[in-house]
Amino acid sequence: MAFHIQNFKSIKDTKIFLDQSLSVLTGENNCGKTTVIEALALWVECFEKLLHQAKRKVVGKYAAGDYVFGSSANRYFDFSEINSVRSPNFEDIFNDMDVKTPIRLAARLKNRSGEELRIPFI
Repeated sequence: MAFHIQNFKSIKDTKIFLDQSLSVLTGENNCGKTTVIEALALWVECFEKLLHQAKRKVVGKYAAGDYVFGSSANRYFDFSEINSVRSPNFEDIFNDMDVKTPIRLAARLKNRSGEELRIPFI
């Protein structure tokens, strides 16, 4: 798995490659380990907000009870709804507090047959 972080807290732009079995973050104090974990947690929180269980079957697409992405509902959520990031102010989660440059978190996943899926959140 590759994880790309842009404009998040102290990270301007970096890619991290994670092993599917075990990955360990090491480093000196205040080098960004917690920031990486918060970025991953925020990506997971965004993913979970877009993933929902289908209440009914849609012929040719999915069965009732399947997990599906998206909906016609609002695709945005307020900063106050974010639980995965410790930050008192909205601006604090942006690199150099630059709210004009969006935060981008993207995971690149591979399945067992080698097919890639990239899921970004902005």
